[in-house]
Amino acid sequence: MKFLNILSHIFHESLVNAYRFVGIAGQREISLYKKVFLGLYTVYITHRTLICKDVSLYPMQTTIEKIHYKSDGIFNAPVEKVWRYVPAADHQHSAFKTYNVVEQSGNHVTVKAEIYNPDRTTQTSTFKYTMSPPKQMETTVIGGTLDGARFTHTYTPLGETTRVDLEGDFNPIPGVTESEQLKSIDAFFTTAFNEDNANLQKMK
Repeated sequence: MKFLNILSHIFHESLVNAYRFVGIAGQREISLYKKVFLGLYTVYITHRTLICKDVSLYPMQTTIEKIHYKSDGIFNAPVEKVWRYVPAADHQHSAFKTYNVVEQSGNHVTVKAEIYNPDRTTQTSTFKYTMSPPKQMETTVIGGTLDGARFTHTYTPLGETTRVDLEGDFNPIPGVTESEQLKSIDAFFTTAFNEDNANLQKMK
């Protein structure tokens, strides 16, 4: 009997220590520890309790499968002129070291481009375009930071100007937050859009 009293005291102290240790974690986690220690107190170890994983006790790890991006702008040119410019091979963009059409078949155009990194090294990406003038152009990117990206440009004529709506999905970059990546994507397309608008003004 004395032994049981000592054992009871030991388990009681363990239970108190468990409360102190996990008290700030919340009542539900305390309850889990309480069940474990009560199991030991009755000299019956419930293995199911000990190995049970209650996901509600832990923060959920959310995996972002795709990052969705949407933007729009106005080209200062009629849609007919825009569509003379879109499939052209001589696009001038500060983000690209080279931009070369390597294949063209019907409404499908493939471009291989060298894109500058922030340190001015380059990465190579292949852009596959499916053009459906005068309405839209679908793009798939293979390789580089934009690998796996799929996005669509939709063109709406507004007299002597053209509205452009861009929408697409991009693969998350490891180590980069969603907000940071969205800022980077937006900066890339905003710069490209402004350069396209300037290039259109140079066209006759």
